[in-house]
Amino acid sequence: MTSQGRRNLKLLAFLAIVFLSLEGSLRIAFSSPTFLKRYVRGGGSDAMRLLWVNRHRGQEVTAYRFDVHDPRRGWAVRPAVPRSRAFGNRWLSTNSRGLRGMHEFEYEKTPGRLRIATIGDSFTFGDQVSDDQTYAALLGRQLADAEVLNFGVHGYGHDQMLLYLQSDVIKYHPDVVILGFVAADMSRNLLAFRDFAKPYFDLLNGALELRNVPVPTPEEVLHAEVYRLKTVDAYEIFRERLSQGARPQQTYVRQLTSAILDEIVRTIQSNGARPLFVYLPVPREVHNPRRRGPTWGEAFFSKYCEAHNIACVSLRPLFADRAADPSVAKTLFRWGHWSEVGHGLAAPALADDLVTRGWARKPE
Repeated sequence: MTSQGRRNLKLLAFLAIVFLSLEGSLRIAFSSPTFLKRYVRGGGSDAMRLLWVNRHRGQEVTAYRFDVHDPRRGWAVRPAVPRSRAFGNRWLSTNSRGLRGMHEFEYEKTPGRLRIATIGDSFTFGDQVSDDQTYAALLGRQLADAEVLNFGVHGYGHDQMLLYLQSDVIKYHPDVVILGFVAADMSRNLLAFRDFAKPYFDLLNGALELRNVPVPTPEEVLHAEVYRLKTVDAYEIFRERLSQGARPQQTYVRQLTSAILDEIVRTIQSNGARPLFVYLPVPREVHNPRRRGPTWGEAFFSKYCEAHNIACVSLRPLFADRAADPSVAKTLFRWGHWSEVGHGLAAPALADDLVTRGWARKPE
C-alpha cells in the first residue's frame, strides 16, 4: 500500500471513530428525558418523534387512552369508550364509530332535521370538558330540529381533518360542516409526526400529494427507532429550528394550508353541504391587552374566507371582550383549552350566526 493510501485509510478510520463517538453520544443524550425537554422540545417532526419514543418505549400507545392507531389519519378516537373520567374530573365517552358522546347516528339523516358536522382539533373535540359541555353538544340544544355530530380529534392538522372528512364525515350527509380553525393547526400541516406518526401533504406545482400513508403503527415506529441514525435526527432538528418562523416557511405554510382548505371546501360542497369556518381563539390571543386588531392566524383566516367567498366567523373578538373582565377571563380556559365557560360562550354565538344566515332556526 502506498503512503497516500495509508494516509487515506487513517483519515477514514479517524472519521469513523468521530462519527461513532458522536452517534453514541447522541443516542445517550436522546434517551434522557431531561435533555429532550430542555434542548429538543418544540421542534418539528423528528423532535416530536424522539419525545414520543422516550415516553412510550416498549409500549404500543399513543397520546391518550382513548386514542387508537389509524393507518390513514395516524390516530383516531377509539370507538365505544364507556363513560369514564378524563381530563381530571370530566366525563368522556364515544359512540360505536368514535364520535364524542354516547349518542349513535345513522349514516342517513332523519328527514326534516338539520344535520351539522363539526371537524377540528382538541378545541372541537372538547379537551378539558365533559361530553355535554363541548360547543358541538351545546350548539345542538340551541337550534330547532338540529343534531350536531362532533368529529373533532385532538392534535389534528387540517390535513388529517380533510382525510377524516373524505373517509367518514361525508357518509353522514351533513347539511352544514363547521370547521373549527385554530391557528396552530397550520404548522401541524408540515409535520410527519406529532402526537404520533401522521400523514401529511406536499404541495407540488399547486397539487396536493399525500405522504406517509399507510401511517406506521406504534410498534413499527419503536422497532425502526433502533436503526435510525441520531446524527441525522440532530441535523434535521437543527435545520427545522433554523427554518421555524422564517419567511420562506411561513409562505409555504400559508400556501399549503390554503390548498388543503380548498380541498375541504370542494369536498363539503360537492356533497351538498355548506361550509362554515369558525376561528377558535387560544389563550394568548385573548389575554393580551395590548393587542389591537386580528392576530396573524386570524388575518390569514379572514383573508382566505374573503378571497374564496366562504362563510366564516371569528370568535376571538367575543372572547377578548369577555376577557376584559378579570373575573371572567380566568374562567374561559383550562390548561390551554376552553373551559365549559368558553364552550358555553361559543355555542350561542355560532347558533346566532347560523340563524342569521338562514341556515338554521331557533326553538320556538
